[in-house]
Amino acid sequence: MKRWLTLPGATRGARCAWAWHLVAALALAAYVLGRQTSGKKLKKLAEASSHVAGGDARLSDFIEVGLWRGSLVALAVCALVLLTVRWWGRAQGCGLAVRLPAAQASQRWFWPLLLLICVAAGTLRWPRMGMSYWGDEGWAARYYGYGIFRSANEGKSVADLQAGLKFDAASWTDALFRDYTGGNHFLFTLSQQAVLRGWRGVKGLPDYAFDEAVSRLPPFLAGMGSIPALALLLRWLGRPRAGLLAAAFFAIHPWHLRYSTEARGYSMMLCFCILALWALLKALESGRWRWWGAAGAGAFATVYSWKLGALYYGPAVGVCMVWVLRSELGWADRWATLGRLLVSMASAGALFVLLFYPAMLQSPEAIARLQHTGKPMEHQWLHDSLSLAATGAPWDRQDAQNRTEVPLAERLLSHPVSSRIGLLGDICFMGLGWLLLLKGRPALAWSCLGMLLAGAGGAALFKWGIRIEWITWYFLPLILPLVLLKAVGLDDLISIASARVRRLGGPLRMRVLGFGSALLALLVPMASAYNALPQISLMLSQPYESQREAFTMTRGKHEPWGYAGQSKVWTVYLWRHIYLYDPRADLYCRDVQALRARMAEVEAADGELYVVVGQRALVDFLSPGLLPLLRDEKVFEPLGLLWAEEAIHTLEVFRYRRASPAL
Repeated sequence: MKRWLTLPGATRGARCAWAWHLVAALALAAYVLGRQTSGKKLKKLAEASSHVAGGDARLSDFIEVGLWRGSLVALAVCALVLLTVRWWGRAQGCGLAVRLPAAQASQRWFWPLLLLICVAAGTLRWPRMGMSYWGDEGWAARYYGYGIFRSANEGKSVADLQAGLKFDAASWTDALFRDYTGGNHFLFTLSQQAVLRGWRGVKGLPDYAFDEAVSRLPPFLAGMGSIPALALLLRWLGRPRAGLLAAAFFAIHPWHLRYSTEARGYSMMLCFCILALWALLKALESGRWRWWGAAGAGAFATVYSWKLGALYYGPAVGVCMVWVLRSELGWADRWATLGRLLVSMASAGALFVLLFYPAMLQSPEAIARLQHTGKPMEHQWLHDSLSLAATGAPWDRQDAQNRTEVPLAERLLSHPVSSRIGLLGDICFMGLGWLLLLKGRPALAWSCLGMLLAGAGGAALFKWGIRIEWITWYFLPLILPLVLLKAVGLDDLISIASARVRRLGGPLRMRVLGFGSALLALLVPMASAYNALPQISLMLSQPYESQREAFTMTRGKHEPWGYAGQSKVWTVYLWRHIYLYDPRADLYCRDVQALRARMAEVEAADGELYVVVGQRALVDFLSPGLLPLLRDEKVFEPLGLLWAEEAIHTLEVFRYRRASPAL
């Protein structure tokens, strides 16, 4: 015992890590035992667990059982860490060669150019901050980060909602532990709730006050932070020019632009993943405990921002483990280094499990709801997934009538030379970048490939394992390895070009190679940016789904947003979630018979009726006579068509003409 308490030969960082785990273990043990001795016996917890599993549970049940089970897991991890200190607590260092060979000197122009890229990226993204929420943003905010308008008399029918509303603000408990839909991005939700509460407090606004731009500040800051983070990582690795190129590619990548301005946790996950990878590499190089701690904290923040972050960060950790075991270090140093890596990752995992366990108990309900939903993973899904990850633009057109779509396949036909130079050049640069990393630092090359394979594995697991269609933007983290590889490849081509061009007196073959490389290094990025321009223009001019505009055209004509009194305006939304903007929306009037009943109700009340149709193909398939009725201008007045990038998000708006002959 004395050996474990005094830790002979351990560094100060190892002693701090050991002490932290000891304190954590004591606190967790006190909590676990306290649940048994304070009147909440283990038997009651088992009963509550059964209650949770049966589906008839309150959030408090999930929290009670989840925290207790999560504490057991975290306690086991802490105990394992404490008992193995003799292997990971020694003073051996790592000393792995992490940085790229033949490092470039960082010139004075690095910081001004990086600042210019960041300013341009922020200028490009800010106009999207105030755009309308789309379905997923509003759905998640309603449950976790913002709140819900409910019937004032606690009823659930349309009539109850028409009578009056009250607002129930989302609590910190909701943000931390509620996840009935599987869509709570915890770290983002907590930060969203914090900025909205702070904004209301400063402005003196009521609890239901809301602003899209304010609520999107956390992902905006994270997205902006990921740009210099990747640039500085590559600069630290010895490629400052590649860092600037990667920052520029991030700045104009349409997917990066979209998720830096979307109220979800994707951009936060991306930013923390870069920082976690950087900290891990610094830890492997220096062996200092501050970097092992930073690597663990970064890993936790990555996964806590978005649960699937573990899928993409995990391969990098696995490759580093193999790297350590196959290194030229002595066996004692290898095991000490591997132990520290495992301690940092296990500590991050234990903290995540502790906080996530209550939500994990809710996952069966979420999985059951999501199974067999989403866009089918067929040829169009595959084409769009590859195209979106590589270029940020979809491959195929979804709606022949929607002229706002900008599919890449059509651009290849309309601009055959420039578009092919950009697309094929990007692919070649990515391949060249991977080969260069494989030659110089194989672990970095295999980490990038591992992330790409992890995306494919995740899609297969969702499709055939849990029977949920993998959504294309779940591939978003792939832009990190793709952009990194492209930047390294282009950087090497620039080096070749500059070296050859300087030797003007050399052989003709070398001069041709130099000028050809210089021409490619200039043309390919320009063509790549030209390919992205239509998609960027679309994102700056059109929301992903125009829900706020639909509200303005319907209920918003008669009632201000947030109006909670009695209403004589009825709104029907077919297959779109719009509760954030219109909490009285009726989502279950889905056939002709139900719509005629609603029309009669409006006539009797001398009210107004609006119908907004989303997923028009689905409506036409499930209710064949509904769209013809809505498009009969004697019965309904067409108010407009709100196009969207995806066909399912296009909204068609109608107003009922009262005293219609259809009744």
